[in-house]
Amino acid sequence: HTWTDDEIGKFREHHPLGTMARLTLELGRNSSARACNLNDIERSHIIRGKLHVAHAKDNEETIVPLLPETKAAIEALPTAPIRHLITTVFGKPFSDKGISNKMRQWCDEAGLPQCSLHGLRKATSRQLAESGATDAQGRAVTGHKKDATFAYYARMADRERLAEQALSNLSKERDSNAS
Repeated sequence: HTWTDDEIGKFREHHPLGTMARLTLELGRNSSARACNLNDIERSHIIRGKLHVAHAKDNEETIVPLLPETKAAIEALPTAPIRHLITTVFGKPFSDKGISNKMRQWCDEAGLPQCSLHGLRKATSRQLAESGATDAQGRAVTGHKKDATFAYYARMADRERLAEQALSNLSKERDSNAS
């Protein structure tokens, strides 16, 4: 399931800033990382306001600016000398399965049984497509190697909205050529 913007909002309402659930959501959206990468994100991976993520599956590194929501979620956590950003209540990083299971619990608590950690990756791809990002720009965020893979994830984009943007751009182009 690809998260909708309303579902993201509902999760945020249920899990406020300062919670590990909220940080996980924001880092997941910002990085588009898989569970195996998300649980390995360390404070040292933030360099000059950008998050460096080594995507394990395709061995692709991405360097993405921190979104304001992600910065706020990081800053809302208590300052502690903990290496990993997302940790268990014991201050240890989650296992791959552990972070997925914990996100499942957080989604259920927010009344979102259809949502999952992997669905955030799809939501980011959809949002990138809706914002007008090219496949190359989308892959620079998600770490996908192939356009076809990114396009598969982005397929849930609001086609009506994309058509309006495309025709608006076309109208602007025609107007500028007519001048």
